[in-house]
Amino acid sequence: MPVYYTITKEVVGPGQIWPQDVTSVRAGSGTTLEIDPDPGCVISDVLLDTVSILSQTRPNYSTGSRYVDLTNVQAPHTVRALFTLYVTPTPAPTPVYYRVDLLPVIGNGDTSPAPGAYRNVRAGQSLTIWFYPGSGAMLTNVLLDGSVCLGTFNRIPAGHGTMMWSMSVRRIRCRRYLAHHRHRRPPRRRPAGNIL
Repeated sequence: MPVYYTITKEVVGPGQIWPQDVTSVRAGSGTTLEIDPDPGCVISDVLLDTVSILSQTRPNYSTGSRYVDLTNVQAPHTVRALFTLYVTPTPAPTPVYYRVDLLPVIGNGDTSPAPGAYRNVRAGQSLTIWFYPGSGAMLTNVLLDGSVCLGTFNRIPAGHGTMMWSMSVRRIRCRRYLAHHRHRRPPRRRPAGNIL
């Protein structure tokens, strides 16, 4: 008499295995099962007994289901299908950039980037500005959005008897606020000490 083996089907999550009735396979022959997720769901894994066979299944691109082909069956087996809800990937946030304008220098000196230039700085990042006092001059004041910020500078020795300062500006404000000061002459402040 021919021998038949039972293929047990188990479902975990929102989906089905077709056919849904009990499947018996004659020894040495085979059968095909369809793993079908519900709308809005995907197949996360397919197990044959305790071994994953998801990579060996055949896709049905029109429905999103997959086929399991069992061949030369020589023992009872359990096919378990695992389904999960499809989660739409969250797109990366669009980076925000702020424009930083460098206003003209008052007095004998220069900056890098040059006065009148501007830089687009990504939100949360830094912009380093170099200040070069001219011969016989010293840096007295620097205004950021109308406020004095000289105390936040780093003093760096340089050659030829001059000094350089650098400042890292973090969390830059937007261009609209900077433009408000574009045509306003910064107030002169008397330095503490003599100008060399």
